[in-house]
Amino acid sequence: MIYQLALDLAARLQARKFPVSVHYGPERVSRQGCDSMRIRIARDTSSGDRVAPVLSQHRNPKSTHVRVLGVVAMFEVSSAVAGARINEHEHECDALVDACLVELFAWGEESMAGVIPVVEARYLSAEERAPGAETLPGVVYVLRFGVPRGVFVRDYEGTARAEAGSYDAVCSTRVAIRGGSYEVID
Repeated sequence: MIYQLALDLAARLQARKFPVSVHYGPERVSRQGCDSMRIRIARDTSSGDRVAPVLSQHRNPKSTHVRVLGVVAMFEVSSAVAGARINEHEHECDALVDACLVELFAWGEESMAGVIPVVEARYLSAEERAPGAETLPGVVYVLRFGVPRGVFVRDYEGTARAEAGSYDAVCSTRVAIRGGSYEVID
């Protein structure tokens, strides 16, 4: 669900002409060079998920609970202006974060996920970005939010291998003399 959110968010922002690259999950290798606008979306393993019961008027609700999946989006933004100051990096980042929030809330409504709760939204300090290391120009903004997902009563339909049904096996042997016809021996 979160991977699909990342794909949809990338398409929505690019349709609005934002020069942004959106990636899912933690980086496997260090980057060489720098995108001027980059969003990395991943499961929020530090704060985790939240679970709440669904209050339903129905006798047998299909969904018993709502699990709000913890998600973190890291915005790495640098202004393309030569010699840009911090306010110019922040201006670009604010525009991207605002557009992302608009598209995120619209995605929640369209995908039937519901209201997307924002848990944290702030700039990271230089120490939080890379403790004791030189940082790339620009700013890093963190957005922590949740994606509501219904918890349903259902049987497993995942990647289990199909089980073979029972069947009757019949073995037979065919015997022939060279040049002759075959005879079946049971």
